[in-house]
Amino acid sequence: MEGNGYPLAAFDDRSANSRRTTGWERYSRSLLAALGARVEPLHVDASAMRRRILSDWVGVPSARMREGIRGMPLHLPTYPPTPLTRGPLIWTVHDLTWWTHRETSSAAGRRYYYPLAALAMRRRDMVYVTPSHQVRIELLQRFPIDPRRVIATPLGVSPLPPNAPFRGDRPYILSVATLEPRKNLTFLLKAYATSAISRTHDLRLVGRRAWSSAALENVIHMADVDDWMLSSLYRGADAIVSPSLYEGFNLPIVEAMSVGVPVICSDIPVHREVAGDHGRFFSLKNMDELVGLLDGLAPPHEDERGRLQAWASQYTWASCAELTMNAYQAALKC
Repeated sequence: MEGNGYPLAAFDDRSANSRRTTGWERYSRSLLAALGARVEPLHVDASAMRRRILSDWVGVPSARMREGIRGMPLHLPTYPPTPLTRGPLIWTVHDLTWWTHRETSSAAGRRYYYPLAALAMRRRDMVYVTPSHQVRIELLQRFPIDPRRVIATPLGVSPLPPNAPFRGDRPYILSVATLEPRKNLTFLLKAYATSAISRTHDLRLVGRRAWSSAALENVIHMADVDDWMLSSLYRGADAIVSPSLYEGFNLPIVEAMSVGVPVICSDIPVHREVAGDHGRFFSLKNMDELVGLLDGLAPPHEDERGRLQAWASQYTWASCAELTMNAYQAALKC
């Protein structure tokens, strides 16, 4: 696909070079590494933008992205394009939160990113990449886009460091998520406080505090951890819990499964897709279901661990990269 050894597309590497370890950044870094020489990283000097107001910040890359791309398609793996960004373009639409759960998004998202994203949905020089088949379905249901320009590229799991499980003062359940309203952590906190498991297990939350006002009482919050520590936390957990209202993929689910850790998650369509028959699902309308799953939690048998790991093994960044290359080829036809 590369043709004469040259890259097929340019790749906006702003998120890949960020110090954050949330979903956008981990996706960008992992995909960029898997694509390798098949893309040309397009560098935008973040330090020059750091003190700008956000409305300027999202516009700065446009002028830079019109230079030096040599006619290649441009992949925007996180931020939506500005109207000045020239095509052909590929944009990763991670989810439709700005349309389906706008009240849970950040002020910056509502004020700046949503208008740009809304304009991007009308473009004819764009191929849309989604992290799951569910988001692809939602996008096509909501917008009049040619299905040939929407390509699902399920995410991958990077091999976690083979380090020892984390051991705290007590056994624990784990939740890995940025602290924001869409992650619905207040629901989990209430269920945990009600359940009998609170007397035997800690609840550990791993994630950056973003725009959530949830009071983190009777839990252990770890704001940011590296891959080594995250691997230890997964391996030492009796289960991970994801009570999200809405997701585009939810990478921690398959990361936990990849080391044989059970997953308790909200019964939403994308969780059904990503976890298959291997998740332990609860209704967001019935907290008693989550409390019951927590109270009935027991360490998994080895055969269950094996099934979880086998399921997670289908999610690879190599596969994600190959599907993304299909999107680049489609963009060349726009």
